Amino acid sequence: MIVVYVSRPVHGPFAAIQRARNVNHCCILSICNWQFLTHIPMAHPAKSRIGIFGGTFDPVHMGHLIMAEQCREAGQLDQVWFIPAARPPHKQDRPLTPFAQRAEMLALAIAGMPAFRVEELEKDRPGPSYTADTLEELTRRHPQTTFALLLGSDCLPDLPGWHRPERILELAELLIFARPDWPLLNEDEMRASLRLSRQASIRLRVIHAPLINIASRDLRQRAAWRRNSIKEA
Repeated sequence: MIVVYVSRPVHGPFAAIQRARNVNHCCILSICNWQFLTHIPMAHPAKSRIGIFGGTFDPVHMGHLIMAEQCREAGQLDQVWFIPAARPPHKQDRPLTPFAQRAEMLALAIAGMPAFRVEELEKDRPGPSYTADTLEELTRRHPQTTFALLLGSDCLPDLPGWHRPERILELAELLIFARPDWPLLNEDEMRASLRLSRQASIRLRVIHAPLINIASRDLRQRAAWRRNSIKEA
């Protein structure tokens, strides 16, 4: 409790003494206030949860958006960041639409959706676009953020062959979206496939949602077929 002493004004030769006393009281009050304030526990802002959705997005389609929204809701994410790969290591020998065009298609697809964002992190990074490196860079840039990696169940069999898969598991929770005809792995099966010890921590959550059987390669094939049909006509 802080008690404030208020005195009546004093005139004459004792005025200077009274003023000094008032200054002293103000100093004591200020010190008390400072000590009181420094002992108030400061509320730490809650860490934001961001979903990372990487891929070539060549092109982006409705299946990507449905997957992102289902994972955002079920995974309790604040946002989903779409990260187009500049040089995907598993597609080095395939022609890709230029990065700028794929990023622009993504921006157009998510326009008006504040929970979605395009992150062009890979644009100027040299070398292949490895997920582990991407997560490390995101963690460095956003230390107060927790990340969850969005993956289709069709990616799980290939995960042991990815670059530093154990580092991926350290940096992000896995949100697994079911794909048609692809089985889901539980935590023990995931540990076995990655040859991890039973003590290794794996944060894995399966997202149950309507199965959307759409693939970018099918859209590219249809677009190519249509172009050829127009030329022949």
